[in-house]
Amino acid sequence: MKSKLNNKIYAVQKMLVKREGFPRSLIRAITIMIELNNEYILKIYGYFQGNINLEKLKIIFKDNFNDLYQNESNEKIMYYFILEFVPNGSLDNYLNKCRGLKVEIPQEFVIKIFKQLLIAINYLHSRQLIHNDIKLDTILLDENNNAKIKFNDISKLYRESSEENNLNSNLTLLGHRDIIAPEILNGMNFDFKVDVFSLGLTMLCLISKKYPILFTNSKRKIIFESIDENIYNENLINLIKKMIKENPMQRPNIGEALEELYKIENVSV
Repeated sequence: MKSKLNNKIYAVQKMLVKREGFPRSLIRAITIMIELNNEYILKIYGYFQGNINLEKLKIIFKDNFNDLYQNESNEKIMYYFILEFVPNGSLDNYLNKCRGLKVEIPQEFVIKIFKQLLIAINYLHSRQLIHNDIKLDTILLDENNNAKIKFNDISKLYRESSEENNLNSNLTLLGHRDIIAPEILNGMNFDFKVDVFSLGLTMLCLISKKYPILFTNSKRKIIFESIDENIYNENLINLIKKMIKENPMQRPNIGEALEELYKIENVSV
């Protein structure tokens, strides 16, 4: 979308909700997201209500259209979220292009993206917020290939606080099962360390020639053999291994991981 006020380009995300309004948890999540101010987190500027083109919905939803409009009390309404526009797609797209061209992802790029993501998540954690959905396709790249974390489902934003203040206190499986932390996968209590695990596994995907995660009989196996140790610093690989420990107590927190990456970056320059 191009704004008539400033001629800037913005991204627009649509959400179809019940006419009676958002869940309270979603309203709180949106309010918090609008207030977030970090250069590596995708900015949300606001939202507005819009009309629904019923004829287009009939084409899009086809057989499910009647389910959307069963009766007047279940009528839906469209909301539009105005987001920062970033042109270079997701980190998932970037990885697939590199694999398709059979080129290695440079360590310099990996460390840059890793550091930016750690800074962004550290910012969230300092505000007692857990992202809950870190993975390749929730990381976008701007025109300079800098990272921008987005929220695929803003209702997944989680506030680490008392039960009544949680944005969503009934979270179970979040994101893709390959990436989510084992404590969530197993239905256990969790904290900020889930973001540490997901980010570590996301970075492992980035530096692996082959997809490094297998599920056998519902058990996850993480593969390190496909990493080229001639390209990637041993300490970088070891940091990733620490972040994806099964036991969250054995993982570093985001601040500790960021401090360790700074040391790796200084040695690698």
